[in-house]
Amino acid sequence: MTQRLPFRVGPGEFHTDEARLAEAVRRYHEGKGLIGGDPKRRPHRPPLPPEPAPAFRLFGSSAEHLERLEAFLAAAPLEVEIGSGGGEFILDWAARHPERHFLAFEVKWKAMRRIVERAQRLGLTNLWVSDDDARYDLPRLLWPASVEVFHILFPDPWWKPKHQPRRIFVPPFLDVLAILLKPGGVLRVATDVPGYADYIRDLVENHPDFQTHNPALAARFASAAATARQAFCDEIDRPYAYFYFQKSPTAGLPAPIRMKIACADQRRPKETKIDDGPFGLCWSYGLCWSGRSSRHDPSDQPRTLDAIYKAEIPSPAPPTPMKMTMRRQDEELMNDPSSSIE
Repeated sequence: MTQRLPFRVGPGEFHTDEARLAEAVRRYHEGKGLIGGDPKRRPHRPPLPPEPAPAFRLFGSSAEHLERLEAFLAAAPLEVEIGSGGGEFILDWAARHPERHFLAFEVKWKAMRRIVERAQRLGLTNLWVSDDDARYDLPRLLWPASVEVFHILFPDPWWKPKHQPRRIFVPPFLDVLAILLKPGGVLRVATDVPGYADYIRDLVENHPDFQTHNPALAARFASAAATARQAFCDEIDRPYAYFYFQKSPTAGLPAPIRMKIACADQRRPKETKIDDGPFGLCWSYGLCWSGRSSRHDPSDQPRTLDAIYKAEIPSPAPPTPMKMTMRRQDEELMNDPSSSIE
């Protein structure tokens, strides 16, 4: 009997269906490609570990718990891992760096829960975990220029054409990462899929806010534990590549982003029908950066993104947190009888 491998290696060649990718980018603001779909429509997920365990969902955790998360995110330099798997890397890295705080996203509920349980057994107090899709949560949780490092290690390449919209490395989400990274911050990526490696490197290195891959940055992570996928590749002698992309230290305000999420040039009247999905409900990153919601304050004037980028980035400790502003907007729209979410 043939022994089943713990991971699939995929086909020999990596392909991208350009038409499907273009459609995914065009519909990104609708939540196209989110794992599990719109989280507001996922009410029957298994329960999280009881609060105040360091696990959360934007729709499912109490307001008090999210306030604890907010305080945690602001209390120390922050690193984020997207796709933590069994937590081999992030648990070890958090233990090695108690002076830093870590946020881990793993959409598989059982894996997420195991990470939380292991973190509690290890006595880690500097790690929070979520099984939400990071693409949905990050713009609602974090302020621009608030993350030191993003770790995206061995992301799923989503081989099948119909699944390619789920790939995490698409231009709109790369824009989000660029916005959230501090100048000089690092995007650390690993993959064992040769064609995907070429695609990622080309995408990131052609982004105006990122510098080219810098192998010298690997020294900062020399003591990092291997992920389960990396250990599997080592065992079967499968090659893989690590990339270290640094956000330009001179980058000021983010390059204009191409998502409709950030293109709210006009205020929507309250009676407007809302039908453009979970990202469409966010209005504009820029309006939320300013700590106010143009939808509820008639004194706010519509602003284009170009005008937002020319303005000064607000204080990292705003009176109205970005997360609460955006979450309240979502909740109010959901409870507004004059709005229809399709």
